[in-house]
Amino acid sequence: MANLKSKTIKQEKNNKGITLIALVITIIVLLILAGVSIATLTGENGILNKSTSAKQDKEQQEGKELIKLAINEMMIEKKEKGENLTIDFIGDHIHEKLKIDKEDVTKNGEPVETVNVIYGKYEYEIDDVFNLSIIGSIKGKITINATYKILEKNAVITITVKTEDEKGIKRILLPNNEYEDGNNQKEITIEYMANKNGDYKFIAEGNNNSIRAKTIKISEIDTLSPNEAQIALTSTRINVGESVTATVIVSDDQSGINLNHCFWILNSSSEEIGIDSDQWENATKLNDLQSTFSLSSTTIGKKYLHVLSCDNFDNQKETISEGILFVGEQKYLNIPKTENNWIFNLPIDWSKSRIQAS
Repeated sequence: MANLKSKTIKQEKNNKGITLIALVITIIVLLILAGVSIATLTGENGILNKSTSAKQDKEQQEGKELIKLAINEMMIEKKEKGENLTIDFIGDHIHEKLKIDKEDVTKNGEPVETVNVIYGKYEYEIDDVFNLSIIGSIKGKITINATYKILEKNAVITITVKTEDEKGIKRILLPNNEYEDGNNQKEITIEYMANKNGDYKFIAEGNNNSIRAKTIKISEIDTLSPNEAQIALTSTRINVGESVTATVIVSDDQSGINLNHCFWILNSSSEEIGIDSDQWENATKLNDLQSTFSLSSTTIGKKYLHVLSCDNFDNQKETISEGILFVGEQKYLNIPKTENNWIFNLPIDWSKSRIQAS
């Protein structure tokens, strides 16, 4: 009985030993498999690298096909005019077909022998017989993205300059020929105020001697006054105390009308009040782009309707109507008959007489 118990204990110890060895072997096998898997994924010929390379090849070929298509379109357009396509012409116009910045196209040689095109993340070269080759990635070169926002009478241009080069950005030449320091950063965003319509060119320089330019065209700044207001009057001669109806139409071809700053006032002067005059503080605001209202006066004489139009960029225009003559009520003067005249009723227009009606 004692021998049987001793044998059982030994078997249990042996079983535990086998289990530990199996665990160690299993871990080793798993480590080997993990190493193989990692190498398969991240090695030089690994799945990830092959996937990245395939993606890059696809992007490069797509860019190449689009550039070829642009060249073919220009060739067809030239043939329809009976002309031949030249590499110089491609250098001047391919950015229009590809919808890229003109600065992304470089003509090389004099006369032009090749044209370099940056499209997407890659640079391409076109030779003088229109063969197209891929130069490679623009990694390490500078890129410029730009947006702008139109304000009241100017525009704010926001540009973001980036580079993947470790040396960073050296400086940015602004349209006013001043420099913005890049401080060796890999990304920098600046704002520039444009006060009029036109082309605004920015040139970024990297510390690795790479240069990139970007031109922004601003055309939406409204610096023009609104159109002359259209004024229609139902009458230009009316009795004091009665009213004449006026219809006013205000318009602007650029930014549109701002009705909150459009007014009218009846004034005895045919001269401009002036857009900065305090008299507009007592004026009546127009209620619509086409407004109709009544005009009346308690005094005789000529009055003029002044209309102040204002657009959404605060450009203003004053328009003056033709004169409205307010006249007094007609009176009749009885003149007795004498040896030299006779009794009759003479109509008197008191607005033109120095005699005051009682």
